[in-house]
Amino acid sequence: MKYIACVDDSKFQLDILKEQLEAFFDANNIQAHVDTFLSANDLLDECGEGSKYSIYILDLIMPKMNGMELAHIIREKDEKAIIIFLTASKEYLLESYDVSTFYYLLKPVDNKKLQFVMQKAVNIVDKENLNLIEVKTKNGLTKISLSDIVYVDMINRSLNYHLSNNTTLVTPMLRIPFNAAIEEMVRYDCFKTSGNTTLVNLNHVKMVDVDTVVLDNGECIYPSRNYYKDFYASWKEFFHK
Repeated sequence: MKYIACVDDSKFQLDILKEQLEAFFDANNIQAHVDTFLSANDLLDECGEGSKYSIYILDLIMPKMNGMELAHIIREKDEKAIIIFLTASKEYLLESYDVSTFYYLLKPVDNKKLQFVMQKAVNIVDKENLNLIEVKTKNGLTKISLSDIVYVDMINRSLNYHLSNNTTLVTPMLRIPFNAAIEEMVRYDCFKTSGNTTLVNLNHVKMVDVDTVVLDNGECIYPSRNYYKDFYASWKEFFHK
């Protein structure tokens, strides 16, 4: 399922855009859900700690917080999100490159042009989703890239995803054991357990010492005795691939 967020201070424009998008998804058998927001703050309130949206369609000219300001906030939290601007003005064209804008559509939006842009966006999302996992946090669902996970541990029955941007996503308390919770990740050879409740992404390991794993974010993990030998062998093999 793909999630698309559309932000425009005109309900009339939002209704038309949503109708066009849903018609495109239905015609192409694409599983997608479109949410609409009348302001930037409405979207930010919905997203909370993390966001389930992979595609954002933003009106540039809005009161209080414009689309460009919103795009900067989105980009700080998600480097891979696809951002498409809708506007009747070319005023922000140069600045749009600062947030790696995917496309810049002038109003009134031509439906064929919108379909062309959305097909390109969907193709990119499909490729990226191969390396994404969905994480349920206390503020809702969010998708994260496997490559962004430095390590995962469990504290008080909650999983903590420590990410490369120095943030941590925390899940609600789980009723399943750690091994079951990380089952999706351990299918990839870059993830290795270093203890009963710690999973490390070998891509982020700088060095393995006698009793210490040094990570590229500056943190250190201390493998338990029962796990050290196997962890070290896996890292050595992975490192020399």
